[in-house]
Amino acid sequence: MKIELDASKTANENAQTQFQKAKEAKEKKANLENEISEKKKQLAEEEKSQKSLSKEEKEIQKKRIRILEHKEWYQKFQSFHTSDGKLVIAGRDAQQNDMLFSKHLEEGDLFFHADIHGASAVILKKGIEANEQSLKEAAQFSVIYSSAWKGLLKVANTYYVDKDHVEKYSHGEYVPKGGFMIRGEKKYFKNTELKLLIGIERINNVEKLTYLPANFDLMHSPRHVLRKVILQPGETEKKQMANQIVKKLGAEEIELAEEQIIQMLPGNCEFA
Repeated sequence: MKIELDASKTANENAQTQFQKAKEAKEKKANLENEISEKKKQLAEEEKSQKSLSKEEKEIQKKRIRILEHKEWYQKFQSFHTSDGKLVIAGRDAQQNDMLFSKHLEEGDLFFHADIHGASAVILKKGIEANEQSLKEAAQFSVIYSSAWKGLLKVANTYYVDKDHVEKYSHGEYVPKGGFMIRGEKKYFKNTELKLLIGIERINNVEKLTYLPANFDLMHSPRHVLRKVILQPGETEKKQMANQIVKKLGAEEIELAEEQIIQMLPGNCEFA
């Protein structure tokens, strides 16, 4: 064993230093042993508690366990699949709007944008193949995630164009972050309602929170939404509203339900 001595100190001072180090090491060892002992007690108590749970209680506890699943690339954006299965993605901010344009807008896609300053870039993947109902769902999604919601509007206009009509340059100058130049004819959806559906959906026998435009065609979709609420722009703050939604849906057993709902909400709102 090596002992480092300080040549600037006397033998007595070096001895005191080594004594202090030994004392501290002994205290650390004792603390670590106490922590290990406490952990063992906690594990033993949890094991005992698990054995005493009824079958029903164990099922409830399973529901509370967060299900770790593979995250698809589009889940970092606002997104949903239309009633005929087409993916719709919307930017959460200006940076994501630019990312959607540069990385995810492809031939055959349609680009939606609410006809108002301050709106998400919305892409309907393979939109040229989509039916009219899916176009309407993507259109409603685009007005929901726009400044029209925060402006407490009930309806707003939106439009779509194909990939070749969207640019980031105007007369050779770059358009500011999150903005776009639209060339050519726009196809409009006038007076589109700002209404959002939040519900509990059953997927592979697991109940999860989901969000969709309120005009989503549930009747002709294979999706199984058990319970739902419809929201519109209002004065109730997002956190308070999330708490009310959890109670209305009976979603108390879904872990982090309030936090998930807050991420879904476009702004303050009320029940429609």
